[in-house]
Amino acid sequence: MDGLDIAINAPEASVTNDQVRAISVTIGQTKGALFGEKPSITGYVYRDDNDNGAHEPNVPTFCNSPELGLSGVGLQLTGVDVYNRNVSLNATSFTPVNPVLNHCYDGYFYWGGLVTGTYAILETQPVGYLDGRETVGTGGGLTTTNDIISRIVFTPGVVITGYAFGEQRNIIAGNVYLDGNGNGVRESNESSLDAPATIVLSGINNLGQAVLMTVTSSGPYQFTGLRRGTTPSPKSSPPGHLMAPNSWHRRGRRVWSQ
Repeated sequence: MDGLDIAINAPEASVTNDQVRAISVTIGQTKGALFGEKPSITGYVYRDDNDNGAHEPNVPTFCNSPELGLSGVGLQLTGVDVYNRNVSLNATSFTPVNPVLNHCYDGYFYWGGLVTGTYAILETQPVGYLDGRETVGTGGGLTTTNDIISRIVFTPGVVITGYAFGEQRNIIAGNVYLDGNGNGVRESNESSLDAPATIVLSGINNLGQAVLMTVTSSGPYQFTGLRRGTTPSPKSSPPGHLMAPNSWHRRGRRVWSQ
């Protein structure tokens, strides 16, 4: 849709729709024009850590820094327009060329130039993330099918916004190490193990599903792709070692001592 057109450093210019005329330039001057255009449908792909379906702002910055947008995610717009033509347009979520402070617009996507019609947005699930919730924007729609927002009614003249695809990527991580004094705190002189230990993550996620994951490590380890839930995590000692106290990282990362 057509947007605002302006002259830059050229008060003498004549500005009409899609035209900037009579710009006068002398040696050493820099002048120009900007031609703004409006999208038809916009939205975000973002990391919804608390899985509540809302792209939430950080109160101090009024920006979505805690739940960052995800760039490089493929999306497809399909539908039928008022002329009974089938529509199929691809897009990719992106970060602006000149990133905004606090990453406000990371994960943004849009389509422009649409005519009246009923449309659907299909997201390709990004690798390394668990599926989250879809959120309907200002033009209405349905989220009855996973990774699809359907029955979006668009009429030119209004930009419809707020179509969002939430993803999850929670991590529990830490280290296995030789706790020489048995105090549960990894100190500078305490090294990783010479034999690997098996770390088992078990529990129930927020969907009521049982979780059971295993990794083997003699040092750093991590479990990725986790939903919110309760995950008590026992581990087994490698041969020749005794279990020492476990300690917790204050940000939720578990650090197992041994």
